[in-house]
Amino acid sequence: LGKLVYNITQTPQIWLDHQVVEEKDGVLLIWDAVEGLFPKGMLADMLAAYHGLLQRLANAPEVWYQKMHSLIAVPGLSKIQKANSTEVPVTEETLYSLFIKNVSEAPNHPAVIASDRTLTYEQLAWQVDRVANLLTNRGVHPNTLVAVCMDKGWEQVAAVLGIVKAGAAYLPIDPDNPAKRREQLLIDGKVDIILTQSWLVEKLDCPEGLECVAIDHMVFEYVDTAEDQSRPDDLAYVIYTSGSTGKPKGVMLTHRSVVNTILDVNRRFNVGANDKVLALSNLNFDLSVYDIFGILAAGGSIVMPAAPKNREPSYWADLLKKEEITVWNTVPALMQMLLEEVEDQAMPQSLRVVLLSGDWIPLNLPRAIKACFRKAEVISLGGATEAAIWSIFYPINEVEADWKSIPYGKPLDNQRFYVLNEWLGDCPVLVTGQLYIGGSGIAKGYWQDQEKTQNSFITNPNTGELLYKTGDLGRYLPDGNIEFLGREDFQVKIRGHRIELGEIEAALLESPHVQSAVVIVEKEVVSLAAGVVLKEDKPEIINKLNAFLTKRVPGYMVPNKIVVLDKMPLSINGKVDRAKVKEKLEQYKSAQAAWDEPPQAGLESQLAAVWSAVLGVNRLSRNADFFLSGGDSIKAVRILGQLHKKRLAPQAIPLQTLFTKTTIAALAGEIRKLRGQKDLIDDQSLEEGVL
Repeated sequence: LGKLVYNITQTPQIWLDHQVVEEKDGVLLIWDAVEGLFPKGMLADMLAAYHGLLQRLANAPEVWYQKMHSLIAVPGLSKIQKANSTEVPVTEETLYSLFIKNVSEAPNHPAVIASDRTLTYEQLAWQVDRVANLLTNRGVHPNTLVAVCMDKGWEQVAAVLGIVKAGAAYLPIDPDNPAKRREQLLIDGKVDIILTQSWLVEKLDCPEGLECVAIDHMVFEYVDTAEDQSRPDDLAYVIYTSGSTGKPKGVMLTHRSVVNTILDVNRRFNVGANDKVLALSNLNFDLSVYDIFGILAAGGSIVMPAAPKNREPSYWADLLKKEEITVWNTVPALMQMLLEEVEDQAMPQSLRVVLLSGDWIPLNLPRAIKACFRKAEVISLGGATEAAIWSIFYPINEVEADWKSIPYGKPLDNQRFYVLNEWLGDCPVLVTGQLYIGGSGIAKGYWQDQEKTQNSFITNPNTGELLYKTGDLGRYLPDGNIEFLGREDFQVKIRGHRIELGEIEAALLESPHVQSAVVIVEKEVVSLAAGVVLKEDKPEIINKLNAFLTKRVPGYMVPNKIVVLDKMPLSINGKVDRAKVKEKLEQYKSAQAAWDEPPQAGLESQLAAVWSAVLGVNRLSRNADFFLSGGDSIKAVRILGQLHKKRLAPQAIPLQTLFTKTTIAALAGEIRKLRGQKDLIDDQSLEEGVL
């Protein structure tokens, strides 16, 4: 090959120029690059890989008949992967056996602290035995599903532990889900028994043939201990996620996979008997798996918020103070809401570990957390529901000024993360590829759906390893960490919930009035918007579609804006042109703004300022609908928190108010009604900053 020359230039006409000059003894290869435009180390790796490929082609004629991707050596990657792979002995424990150990070691230590009662480890074990005995007598057996449909409370903990002790797996169902979706999950899960609470029995209206058992009506006294039926390779739970075809997917996780994750996290962050977690995540969100089983495995205490107040940051702050919470485990948005609530308060310094996952972490959030909770270690965790809660972690110390996002990190124990190209070969450092998860954490597949399982859980033909294809994009950083770069398909995350846009589109198409539908994400407000083509020209139908969807999908999947399109924009190859759909929705927003009436001076303008700050919208009409402006349940909580904090309302406003008084004008009217004062005095006092 002759000589290899690498020049640094200051002429930025192009990023990289490659020249080949023939000489007597071979060829001269010249790379001319603007080094400042490339991440540190990237050019050297590219050049080494290219030079190695040419040498192989020159010295071994037979390699010309091999596939190109098998010929490219990736400099330094094996070293990174070896450093990132941490193997530890595999345990034979189950989620129940980890709990019962602490019952014998500390029977009187608080296990669950709920609003209505505290259960010690021994008392919780009694309740678990009742559930396990009940289920065993009903004939449940390994790898069958028992539904849990409950509000927050100690009953959730007793239910899931009792189910796994009986050898079955639990299927969490949100009681606030539409009845049609609840029924869909029960049928798909082949469920015979639903564990619930007495006040929900009537609401659930259990389908015929299903037994509905209220845990809180079981007699609270000692019973004979039921035999532990759980085994490491049996299913522990099935959590349903959004499906692109309109049908949710049930992810199957075994005890072995989940135990591996929670033992690693507990060891890594020294979680023990003195720790308390505030269990804010819903049972059908896999962060709750750690809140319950992870903390009980460590011998700690679960603090269960009361269901009616579970969405109020002021209540979270009170519990942090009262119970001296040490472990926080939520999506980033909930931590942001807490910090907004306690901005001017002196908070106790008991919080020592903050686990953030399920969504992008704002770059300014770690610093804000440490300013409020000085002893807190902030940890970013990532992965997929299909891989036992988390598979990758990154301790956040200082956030560098040039960072675009928090690094995804390095794999947890016995788990592996890969950045692979289209041939399932390794991508070089700093080259974007698809993220795959391997190791002991990955799920058994999707419940009753072999086709989807085979599409997502694949065997790498180059290594023979079973992998889960996440659908995410990422790249290796020179220090060995992985950087997350977003999705490669139409799957998104809203408040930590993974959503397939196709499922919402399929639900819209169930309407007899909708001919075609497309759902997009409006990045500026991180909200969903939908464009529909109607079968008939009846604009009033659009107002009914929101209610139509509410009966079919969870609230976080209902678009904040639904707009009628004359026809569906198509690309040259006949596919829906989502970029043009987004343009049309933006045009709709602009046209709408032209005739919108501005907020009136006083209370309405004060409310508009709060809405604008939370929704990220510069201009709002007094008639702007909260949900059509990018609002959702979490933002509703934030707005109500700001109203209390800024003293714009003299008394607490129920969260439900924003779901019924959805415009600035309507909300202002409700506040005035609560005050019982004349509008003039009310607005004038607000302008002067006096109640």
